[in-house]
Amino acid sequence: MSSASSLAEKRGVEPSSSPTSLLAADEHARLLRKIDWRILPWVYLTYCIMRIDVGNISNAGVMNSETGHSLRQVLHLSPQQWATVIIVFYPTYMAFEPVSTYFIRITSPSQWIGRIMCTWAIVMCCMAAVTSYGGLITCRVLIGAAEAGYFPCIVYHWSFWYDSDELAPRMLGLYAAGAAAGAASGFLSWAISFANSPPMYGWRFLFIIEGLIPLVLGVATFWVLPDFPSTSQWLTTSEVEHLSLHLHKFAPHETAKVFDRRQSLAIFQDPTYYLFTLVWVLQAVGGYGISLVLPQIVSDMGFVGSAATNLLQLPPAAFTILFLFFCAEVLRRKLVNAFALVLGMFTLVIVGYILLLKVDAPGGRYVAVVLVTSAAGVIYPCLWPRRIQALRGTAGAALGIGLHNASAQLSGLLGPQLFRSDYAPRYVNSFIAASVLIGSAMIALVPLWWLLDGDLSAYPWLAKHVQAQTHHHEGDDERDVVAEVWASEERRLEHEKEQDGARV
Repeated sequence: MSSASSLAEKRGVEPSSSPTSLLAADEHARLLRKIDWRILPWVYLTYCIMRIDVGNISNAGVMNSETGHSLRQVLHLSPQQWATVIIVFYPTYMAFEPVSTYFIRITSPSQWIGRIMCTWAIVMCCMAAVTSYGGLITCRVLIGAAEAGYFPCIVYHWSFWYDSDELAPRMLGLYAAGAAAGAASGFLSWAISFANSPPMYGWRFLFIIEGLIPLVLGVATFWVLPDFPSTSQWLTTSEVEHLSLHLHKFAPHETAKVFDRRQSLAIFQDPTYYLFTLVWVLQAVGGYGISLVLPQIVSDMGFVGSAATNLLQLPPAAFTILFLFFCAEVLRRKLVNAFALVLGMFTLVIVGYILLLKVDAPGGRYVAVVLVTSAAGVIYPCLWPRRIQALRGTAGAALGIGLHNASAQLSGLLGPQLFRSDYAPRYVNSFIAASVLIGSAMIALVPLWWLLDGDLSAYPWLAKHVQAQTHHHEGDDERDVVAEVWASEERRLEHEKEQDGARV
């Protein structure tokens, strides 16, 4: 039975007369806008809130420090204890991420993502009540487990709706929302610091306010977030059929098995898995790690107080958003390959670290920090679509997305150690080590680029195991016909545009 017929039967209507009927290019663009308005605003909002909550521990550590009322000062935490407070969030976060994506299918995207938000919101509110180092550690461990899976579940959910080319600008938009969270977090911390009134310290208000917001949004997610195309009544049957035929043959599908042993094992036989993981880990620690301790880095420059330190998170966030929009436009126009763009961003990160090592003026060092965080902030969103493109099957995508986002959490495990406050104020060894890590990531990226885009015909073993280059072998001729129809339609529209231009 064709996929179009099965989809129509699932929705209780008659299938289209032609299983290979595909929407025209302009109709497809309108359909994408329709989907975007249903999914993107809500996901961008909730992701922004999630990133605010992930980073608020750093803000709590410096807010009201002039009066001795920061979280670090109230609990009398040493530099090593503070590094541990940041780190303990990530082991449980990493442990639960790879399996969390499976629950998208076991339950539904709206139920599982809404559950994640409500759970972390409750724990966040509980952090306002901590009075000891042990209590803070316990809350951080629990909130790591509670938040685990949110981001990979979003990426996995989107792979049911968009192909890899369509994912690229939307992923960059998601990271722009995350960057906006950095600005919002700094502003909120600055504003809430004025409510400081011991024993209701400013950081207690911070945790309560930033816990209640995701609780409300999490409850609303159960009703607001669409699940899958075939379960969305606001789509017509022909639109659902079109989406099913438009996506890659091995793209995730809601009727496929939740776990597939063959698809899961194939991931570990693919050499690109190990290169992607290596690049992910090196970038996590060397590039992204500094952003987790950014308030402390800026504070150690010594030219502003704690309130202004939180406000100075706004420029890095703003420039990261500018970099993201630039990269989105470059990739949308296909002006440069994503891997070449990432190599350029890595180069800017290294330039920023060199400036931090050589420049003495606090203002110049701050500009270098903005460069590092902005360039590092676009690496993952540029690579994510290529990572998803290299995965095969519903179960394979669930596991691969979960594993790679879990590996990125090494930024939280090792980043605070790399940029510990006892290396302050210059962090010389930290910046040297980070530069080496980014340089190593650049080296690993080159063979990865070749494996995904190069000619592997002379290497039979690689051609067989690199999933991004394997030929489709499930006999789905229907999509082959549809792909040709789609290509012909695009060529026809392009020809009409050229003729119109010639007449003008």
